[in-house]
Amino acid sequence: MNYAKRLNEAIQLKNNRKLDEALAIFLELIDEQPQDDYLLSNLGHLYFKMNNYENSLIMIERACNIKKQGEFVLKLKADVLMRLGRVDEAENILVEMLSRGFNLDVIKRLIKCLIEQKRFGDALNQINRALQVVEYDRDMEITHGEVLVKLDKFDDASDCFKRIISHNPSDEFAYLRLIMIKLEHKSHEEVVEELRGILKIPSRSANAYLHDLLARAYKETKRYEDALREYQESLRLKPDNLFTRKQLGFCYARMKDYDGVINTLSCCLLNDPDDIYVRNSLFSAYRQTKRLKDMEELIAELIAKYPDNKKLFGIMRKLKKELKEKEYEDI
Repeated sequence: MNYAKRLNEAIQLKNNRKLDEALAIFLELIDEQPQDDYLLSNLGHLYFKMNNYENSLIMIERACNIKKQGEFVLKLKADVLMRLGRVDEAENILVEMLSRGFNLDVIKRLIKCLIEQKRFGDALNQINRALQVVEYDRDMEITHGEVLVKLDKFDDASDCFKRIISHNPSDEFAYLRLIMIKLEHKSHEEVVEELRGILKIPSRSANAYLHDLLARAYKETKRYEDALREYQESLRLKPDNLFTRKQLGFCYARMKDYDGVINTLSCCLLNDPDDIYVRNSLFSAYRQTKRLKDMEELIAELIAKYPDNKKLFGIMRKLKKELKEKEYEDI
């Protein structure tokens, strides 16, 4: 197979999220054509998808040094720099891109950069600039509302979420944010009563986000069994919501139901191995129930799924040492 066909195959594999297969071909091709900027930029994109941001930046910069790159690569470079915490450099790229003309995709990234730096006033200026050109954009309106909340402009923030609801009355997230703003200065007990009342309305009872919000209010008042019930209902409505599943697991931890923690958080860690709060709660539950062998099996499964995650190998080494020491104690 010639070079062009193999490169196209690697790109197709990347787009189909067969990342390891794509990487193997890219690394072969780069030996043949190390100065192919199209190859380098695609390899940079692949590394980005693999969360390998350092190598992603190396490949993107090599491509940029060979040939002036277009919008996709420059946006990718800004995304990589943000992931690496180099927000100032990302901002410079995006500002330079915007100097060539309005671009909604780029301005959204710039707003994200400014929010990351807690420059909410500057972010608001950019949002207003965008809204002069774009009549309505849901994502922009959500960001607009969130920034206004950060600036304590709660009435203006409410108007943003009302606009979203006027475009789509069934937008559950916007409705939730509107409710949260209204409840901003109320006590946890008042929040519980308000939300219970709202959830009695038939058209709102199936809103998973409202059940999440009520669960959180119950947790704040240490009513963990009530919180548990609301998180379970939320998951019944939205079974794939990882955030809610994590909160349910933390609720089990508060109740010292360690089997509940293990049953709930194992799948969360398999989906998000770098969440230190999930990892600590889950591993603590394994130790409390003396299920270290089960913990070892889970870590082995994580390593098989995320072979590039070096932290997992360190965790496994420590656990094996712990298991060996326990064997000596039991003799």
